[in-house]
Amino acid sequence: MEDGWFPTNRVEGNDDENSRQSIRRRLALWQLRINKSAGALIALLSLLAAASRNNREAYHTSILSGQGWVDELLNGHPQRIRNELGVHKHVFLRLISILQEGHFRESRNVTLEEQLAIFLYAMVMGLSARHVGERFQRSTDTISRYFKKMVEAFSEGPIYGTYVRLPRADSPIPSRIANNPKFYPFFKDAIGAIDGTHIACMPSANERDLMRNRKGFLSQNCLVACSFDGLITYVLGGPCHPRWSLLSR
Repeated sequence: MEDGWFPTNRVEGNDDENSRQSIRRRLALWQLRINKSAGALIALLSLLAAASRNNREAYHTSILSGQGWVDELLNGHPQRIRNELGVHKHVFLRLISILQEGHFRESRNVTLEEQLAIFLYAMVMGLSARHVGERFQRSTDTISRYFKKMVEAFSEGPIYGTYVRLPRADSPIPSRIANNPKFYPFFKDAIGAIDGTHIACMPSANERDLMRNRKGFLSQNCLVACSFDGLITYVLGGPCHPRWSLLSR
């Protein structure tokens, strides 16, 4: 009985080993099939993506282009351009002249009039770049590019240095204070006033909580300083909470 016991175990051990090898071969075969299927799927998706790029459907297909809309505003009823861009026609044309004097020119595809209209329309309406792009039939990249260009044009360089006048230490006392005994001499050193206002805005997703005001809509809380003749001398935008007060020298 002892002589037959060892061969029996040896055969059972061989069967177990053969079974494990068979399972390994099957798993390897399935892994090979999965890899081949994945490769074929990736190749098919690449072909479909390439075909989609080659057959891309145009997005901005409106008959009325951005330049056409600007031409309508300039040649139509004078109140239209005031309602849409926030300025009268003669002010718009003056701004174009100022930009030209500052050596700003039209690009290959966008006139200077349309660049300025993009900036004014976005400022007046408070819309996102995508919605402004729908109005002008331009991509969001184009809208953002020319909006930033106009911001830089009016906030830097010769235009800012020519038209922005900050109070000076030797400026005379405003007549509104000097001629009013209720104000003079108490406010003889005041050079202006500050107040806050909310301007609707379209911030990025991670900034929306900062820009949501107590009334529930998104706005930028702006601190504005002006002189006593009504000229704005300073603007600070952001999620701040200004209070009315007088500026001191």
